[in-house]
Amino acid sequence: MQRLQVQYNNVNTQRSNFFNNKKMAIEILKFSIGYPMDDELNVSGSIEDVNLVSDPSAYTNDFTYENRQDYQAMQAQQKMQALSVKNYQAQTLPVLSAYYRSGFQTQSNNIAGIFKTNTKIPSDYASAIGADKWLNYSAFGVNLNWNVFTGMSKHHKIQEEKIRLQQMNNSFRLLKSSIDMDVKNTVLIYGNSLKTLQSQKENMELASNVYRVTRIKFEQGVGSNIEVVNAEADFRTAQNTYYQALYDAMIAKVDLDKAYGRLDPGASTNGTN
Repeated sequence: MQRLQVQYNNVNTQRSNFFNNKKMAIEILKFSIGYPMDDELNVSGSIEDVNLVSDPSAYTNDFTYENRQDYQAMQAQQKMQALSVKNYQAQTLPVLSAYYRSGFQTQSNNIAGIFKTNTKIPSDYASAIGADKWLNYSAFGVNLNWNVFTGMSKHHKIQEEKIRLQQMNNSFRLLKSSIDMDVKNTVLIYGNSLKTLQSQKENMELASNVYRVTRIKFEQGVGSNIEVVNAEADFRTAQNTYYQALYDAMIAKVDLDKAYGRLDPGASTNGTN
């Protein structure tokens, strides 16, 4: 009887700890997603509703580096740096430009004629030459600007930008190698987590069957309550181990999606209200 009381007290303690941990997890979730801490957050669904891919190698069918946001950002920075090099190189080239100007101007034989116009511009203004007349003019030409020597400042600036571009290219190759390693590691970890999950599921089913048979034996009077208590404890342990393996598999699945660039930052979290 005392053994049963101890077992009962342990179950109550575990139950209380479970609900306390659930409350703590909800508060951590609120903080993580920026949810108002004073508002209520209800989480629905079950951990067993998560769809786990049985074959992680299937991810490799449509994998491209461009799916990764860090790769896209590095790619954009590389293009901008290449344009910066071209910009400084273009500044050393000669600039050839053309111009054309046209208009009218007046002329007079005396100072007073500058401030007045005796006649308006006629339609045949080309023949209206004389004092106080508006005459047309036009000019065109070309300009060539070329900084032949700038104290080597532009040359050194171009070399500096090229070195930055080379550093970025090295970082780009390092990022690709890092992505390749990340993909391989996450595939292995996810595959191992699936195997562990399957093994723990079988253990839980075996422990459940042992617990069921032990209870039947006890009810028929051919077994002891100690056997029932031990079988129940083993079954509960197997359950906890299974759900921990399921949680680890979910985390490995998220890491796998992240490695393959399949996470959608704009998608809403399923199962939250």
